[in-house]
Amino acid sequence: MVEVARREEATNSKKTRQFNDIQWHEILWELGVMTGRIGYTIPKIREKFTRTKKEYKIFKHVKDQTGFGWDDASQNVTATDDMWQTYLQANPKAVKFRNQGLDHFEELDELLSSSLANGAFSHPCTLPPPTLDEEVEMYGKGKPIKREDNLSMGSKGKRKSDGSGGSTTKATKFEKRDEACQKFEFS
Repeated sequence: MVEVARREEATNSKKTRQFNDIQWHEILWELGVMTGRIGYTIPKIREKFTRTKKEYKIFKHVKDQTGFGWDDASQNVTATDDMWQTYLQANPKAVKFRNQGLDHFEELDELLSSSLANGAFSHPCTLPPPTLDEEVEMYGKGKPIKREDNLSMGSKGKRKSDGSGGSTTKATKFEKRDEACQKFEFS
C-alpha cells in the first residue's frame, strides 16, 4: 500500500487515503506474492485497512499527548502509570497500546498522516519562512495551471488567475502562512 501511495502521491490525498480499483488489484496481487497465499479478496483487504486506520488514529493520538514519550528501540509510547490511568479513563480503546506499539507504525504514518501540506509547497511552521531561492525551487516543483484551466476556472467563479501560472490568492495564502509562522515563533 505504501508503494502504491508513493507512486500516486500527487493524485491521492493522505487525509482521505483511498485507493481506486486498479490500485486495490495491484495491492491484492503483491500481497499474494509476498505471502504465497491466494485466499485474499479485495473486500477483506479493505476491511483490514479500515480497521488498521482506526488503530493508527488511536495510537497516533496516544503518541502525540503532552507528557508521553517515545521509545525508539521498542517503538512504544512511554508514560508514568498515573498518566496512563488518566488517559485510559477518557480513551479506553487505547489500553492495548500501554504495553505494546503499533506494528509498522512508520509505514502507516507515511501512508495515513493527515498533514495538510504535502508535496512541493509543504513548509512546517516551526521553520523560518523560505528564502526567495527556496520559493523559486518550490514553484519549480509545483504543478503549473494551464491557460485552459485558468479560463475554465474563471468562468465557473471558483478561481481566477493573473496569467502567471498560479492563483491570485496564492500570495494571500503565503502571507497568512508567514503571519501564522511568526505568531507561532513568537509564542
